[in-house]
Amino acid sequence: VAREVVRVVTPGTLTEDQLLSARRHNYLAAIAKNGSDFALAWADITDGSFHTAPCDAKSLPALVARIEPAELLLPDTLADLPVLTTIREDLGDRITLLSRLKFDAEAGERLLKRQFSVSALDGYGNFSRAEIAAAGGVLSYLELTQKGKLPALQPPSQQMQTGIMLMDAATRRNLEIVETLSGEHQGSLLHAIDRTATATGGREIAEWLRSPLTDVSAISARLDGVSYFAGSADARARVRGVLRR
Repeated sequence: VAREVVRVVTPGTLTEDQLLSARRHNYLAAIAKNGSDFALAWADITDGSFHTAPCDAKSLPALVARIEPAELLLPDTLADLPVLTTIREDLGDRITLLSRLKFDAEAGERLLKRQFSVSALDGYGNFSRAEIAAAGGVLSYLELTQKGKLPALQPPSQQMQTGIMLMDAATRRNLEIVETLSGEHQGSLLHAIDRTATATGGREIAEWLRSPLTDVSAISARLDGVSYFAGSADARARVRGVLRR
């Protein structure tokens, strides 16, 4: 029998249902830096979601705290940057250091084009070089751990941080939004209000709570939807019935 390593299991590349919560994303994230610009890319291989976000040094810790990655990839050249001190303290052994060569923007662009069978990335967004480097870092790590068999991922979606309130990790812990200070789900804000009918809905409401809106028109639109279903029991029951199936 031929023997070979077919997969390397890490916190950010888990797919086994019994090891994961169906109502929480299991993100593999990567930080890259190009000049003075930083970027974060993150993917969940259980549902194929793939995102990038440009940011500056000041907002980077809050962005990482919002994503709550199961594993964070860092170029070894950035490991000792003072701006990453808070992130290193918060994530501890969830950080994986890789060679800076894994975060080369040109190599990342080639990887992305090959993965999504396109000749240019313009159709997906106006990505910065740092975003491309971070996304390339995620893909190269998946290629390494999955031994060349990359999971099905959606094309990268750029998330701008405008319109979203950023909170640092300490603030999030003390607010007990998705888990209590003791690390339990029961007793958190999410546990108190989550009445979603599906695991996907549970993930969505958790994302909403982690990313409070600051744009008045977006808040009003969301409240209009809530108001409609709150005032129409029949519509609410029909939709929940469809979602359950």
